[in-house]
Amino acid sequence: MKALVVEDDENKRRQIVEFLATEFPQFNTIIAQSYQGGLKAIVSEKPDVVLLDMSMPSFDISADDDGGGKQAFAGREILRQLFRRGLFVPVVVVTQFDQFGDPGSVVTLGELDGRLRIAYPQIYAGAVFYSAGSDSWKVDLENRLLTVLKKGM
Repeated sequence: MKALVVEDDENKRRQIVEFLATEFPQFNTIIAQSYQGGLKAIVSEKPDVVLLDMSMPSFDISADDDGGGKQAFAGREILRQLFRRGLFVPVVVVTQFDQFGDPGSVVTLGELDGRLRIAYPQIYAGAVFYSAGSDSWKVDLENRLLTVLKKGM
């Protein structure tokens, strides 16, 4: 089984990958670090589940490229593209932000979660709030992944 982690933050990505290796050793973990990288990996690798950051750069960041700046809703756009293309792979959003958007148009994680459940019920498997200072995200992520695996979503 393949799990794709789409995450640009190195520490968060490392912790998620370590969690998967410990709790879900059946997963072969694949990494992407941007909106474009995530889409390409989903199409080429055909993962069984995607762990998706919400805010990320458009392109992979390198010594010569800043990634095109951070998109506040890049994860939502990946969900939209998957749905539009008929790629029904379960997606769990793992984010360290509880609010998204610009001043005047801020969306809370709870509001975003509700909107994604309505817009993408076939592929959206919920959101996990990640905090580097707590392990509660691990319990939430484990529960989401167990639900995905049971459903064969």
